[in-house]
Amino acid sequence: MTAISEYESSRLMEFFRHHTDNEKKLISIAKTITKNTLTHLTLNDAYKIVLLHSESVSSILNRKPISKEILLKYLTDNNIAVTNNFTKTSLVEQVIDFWRSTEHGNRQPIASQQHIFQQQHQHSIERLSKKSEDFPVNVMSRNFSSWFYKNLNDNTIQINDFWSDSTCVIKIIDSSGDVKEDSTITSALVLNLLFSTKTQFNFYFNPNLSYEGTRGKMEHHGIVLVLCCGTLHTQASVAVGFFESVFGLMRDPFSDNNWKIKSVKLQLQSTPSIGMQKLPALENCNSLQQFMTLPEHEDNL
Repeated sequence: MTAISEYESSRLMEFFRHHTDNEKKLISIAKTITKNTLTHLTLNDAYKIVLLHSESVSSILNRKPISKEILLKYLTDNNIAVTNNFTKTSLVEQVIDFWRSTEHGNRQPIASQQHIFQQQHQHSIERLSKKSEDFPVNVMSRNFSSWFYKNLNDNTIQINDFWSDSTCVIKIIDSSGDVKEDSTITSALVLNLLFSTKTQFNFYFNPNLSYEGTRGKMEHHGIVLVLCCGTLHTQASVAVGFFESVFGLMRDPFSDNNWKIKSVKLQLQSTPSIGMQKLPALENCNSLQQFMTLPEHEDNL
């Protein structure tokens, strides 16, 4: 059941009618929700679908088709000042705050310079208080890592979870320091390499899903890098080593814009259990240090 009030509903419709491009975005969101099963949608039809399948105003405005440019233009046209280093999250919050301030017909005139400064300062404080671990890219990375390693342990990962031209590199370092490296390309061979390696050594993967053990980074061209480390066990629950991994994820426009695995790099290292008193952390993973310097964006994905 939607938690959107009647007033919020009217302001949302006003937002989508603000510009013809906004109307197209609304229909695009509705088609995504219905998985393109309804092709000829009117604006009202699309609006009803979006409202019915949305929990809040924020969840609608945070949809991918609603860009920062659309939100900024709407705020600017309504004489709402924004900060110089705005994000999509802050713009969505300002749109909602603007609607709340006008709900009872008591909107104030354009803010004075002093009020604008106070508004900017408040948004700066809010952004600083937002923990990095709660950034969407980090939340998604934890969810993905939990999903991936559970399914790898259960042998239930499927070929359509990967891009057809995905790549995989697995490096194994044994207790004597000897290194073996295997690499392959295409989804079928990647899946086979992952399963065969796991089966050969009877591994069970235990990821560190805290912020210290799993994070997301942004690369160019819309690729999200998921960094994750954890401990390796045998099926007898004996700790035998640790792993370091980095996944490249990219949306597939031909699969409902879902995220799929583009690349996998996995390092497995044998370590005596006596030397593993706690879960490994990313800051101590040598193979991942080149990625740790990439920024952690707070914008929605």
